[in-house]
Amino acid sequence: MVSKMGATLSDSIAKSATEKKSVAVFDFQNIGDDVEKMKIGETMADLLSEALVDMGKVKVIERRNINRIMEEIALGQTGLVNEATAVEAGNIVGAEVIVTGSVSRVCNIFYVTARAVDVKTAEVVAGDSIRLPDELLISVAAQYYDLHRYPMNAVLRSMIFPGWGQLFNNEPGKAYLTMGAEAALLATALTFHIQADNKYDEYHENREGDVDARGDADDYLAMRNVTLGIAAGVWAYAMIDAYLQTRKYNRRLYGETAYRDLEPRPLGLTSFYDPNGTFGLGLTYRF
Repeated sequence: MVSKMGATLSDSIAKSATEKKSVAVFDFQNIGDDVEKMKIGETMADLLSEALVDMGKVKVIERRNINRIMEEIALGQTGLVNEATAVEAGNIVGAEVIVTGSVSRVCNIFYVTARAVDVKTAEVVAGDSIRLPDELLISVAAQYYDLHRYPMNAVLRSMIFPGWGQLFNNEPGKAYLTMGAEAALLATALTFHIQADNKYDEYHENREGDVDARGDADDYLAMRNVTLGIAAGVWAYAMIDAYLQTRKYNRRLYGETAYRDLEPRPLGLTSFYDPNGTFGLGLTYRF
């Protein structure tokens, strides 16, 4: 489908041209927060740029060069939300034609529209629209922009400090609640421990004759142990929740049917060889 859009645009751009025109494909506008988070507009621009190159009817400006110049002129911060801005940027990168578009999502379908605009006249010289299954485009976006999250990374963060894994999963409310609960429980357990020590000191100072002090000390220790048990439960919850929420995010990212096949693994085997005959193997872990 993207190849079909590329063919339609390149045919219209190349029509009546004596030589290949230079084309710059800008990031498509993402309509909707979920589309924005998954960088679908950027992915669509990458795919369309590749399709135009494969057609061979136009000269496609490297998107890396476009992005670099966009950063220099600070347009990347606001996004190319209108054709006038895109045309201005096209002049800077030396394009004769710029391609812009938008991506929106309805249910499980992405609706993509694209327009080719002549930089000199600002006239639309070609346009096309297609519909793509969301799983297909999301899986490509995940690989292009490394959107995948590794569940064990979230678990390790929550193991180090409860709530850190929730921050990793972009759940600040849950993260701060977990951190606050854990800190409060540990502080309470420490308070009970100190009070128990004081009661034991009081018990020994009275030559072990103050039975009430000994009983109070035992009660404080029991409350300390219960509080530590609850704190351990919160800690365990933070790790389990971090793991499950990360997997849930990845399933939404890839789609259920593609999840198992497309989910990358953090642990991998690498090899190296140099002209001197040195060969080696190593394990890598993505954190």
